[in-house]
Amino acid sequence: MKCKICSKLCRDIRILSYHISYSHPEIGKLKYAIDYFCNGHRPTCKCGCGEYTKMYKLNDFSEFVRGHNRRLLIEGALERKSKLWKDQINNGWVECRECGRPSPDNRRLALHVSSTHGSKLEHTIIYYYGGKTPLCKCGCGNETSYRSFGKFMTYISGHNTRVENPFIKLGKEERRKIGVKSSRTRIKNWKNGSGNPRKKYKDISLNCKQCNKVIETTEQYITQKYCSHKCFNLYKKESIKNKTVDGMEYLKQLLDAQNSSGYNNTKPEKRVKKLLDNEMVEYISQYNIILEDGSFIFVDFYLPGTNVVLEVDGDYWHCNPAIYDENYNHKASGKIAKEIWKKDNIRTKNIKSLGYNVKQIWESDISKENIVNLLND
Repeated sequence: MKCKICSKLCRDIRILSYHISYSHPEIGKLKYAIDYFCNGHRPTCKCGCGEYTKMYKLNDFSEFVRGHNRRLLIEGALERKSKLWKDQINNGWVECRECGRPSPDNRRLALHVSSTHGSKLEHTIIYYYGGKTPLCKCGCGNETSYRSFGKFMTYISGHNTRVENPFIKLGKEERRKIGVKSSRTRIKNWKNGSGNPRKKYKDISLNCKQCNKVIETTEQYITQKYCSHKCFNLYKKESIKNKTVDGMEYLKQLLDAQNSSGYNNTKPEKRVKKLLDNEMVEYISQYNIILEDGSFIFVDFYLPGTNVVLEVDGDYWHCNPAIYDENYNHKASGKIAKEIWKKDNIRTKNIKSLGYNVKQIWESDISKENIVNLLND
């Protein structure tokens, strides 16, 4: 490489740079690079700011002042962003009237305004109502209240009746026919002839099927048979106990509801069920028994061949005495073990009073041997 001042040959640009520094210090490397490599014009930053760039080598200048390359990246990003925003607005997104940013719906736009621009109320007044709070349309001259983002109430509460309530214009007889508390749609339909006036029912008297109390009602409730839920429950229990037609109907409805509810056996019951199937024992799972007071209970298994009721008790839910003390606090039921045992004993006593042979097995004792022994006893 040849020096353009003294024509000395140099091996490369680095040696030429050393030669300029030591042999021509009055000129310097920067002036030499500008005069002989840049045609007398020092390069400026490509971002358009006009500042001179830095010289890296004798024949090499940087394209940007340090950090100015980001300006072009930001401008490109802004162009892409503005194009994306236009596409989103064309696809139905809601545009912020202050910064132009689109949001997918009005709720998201409200969140954007409150987090970026401040008060939603002020934004609504400035950009939706021209900087003035809207007035009530009834003509009273009072300002309406803020309803939601971008909206104010059309009327002050109650003032709409001054303008658009057709009910006030009706006569006394017309109002009596359609009812005092009627919706606008009902009034409108009635005036157009498509609606029906309020139907009138005759007053009637019925007797309660349980206590024979007189019930004052109308034809609309002619199917009413009881004066209260208490009477209905008493009548249902007595009719089931006496096996009347109504009682058998109630019982059938109950059994159908129990069967359609898809009752699932517990895990201990499923184990016993499998053992009974293996032993070819005939049984009915979740058998319904009617007690003397007309109430009914479901037992785990009923063996019709031996008239045996087999109860499978879970160790935790029934508090197995071999595991739990009588004062153990059963958190799931809110009772102590002693109370749970007492309840189970009463249940067993009621079943035995009807002539059934009750046998009970604990969850921890379930095995083929124990089931066979229990059935053979």
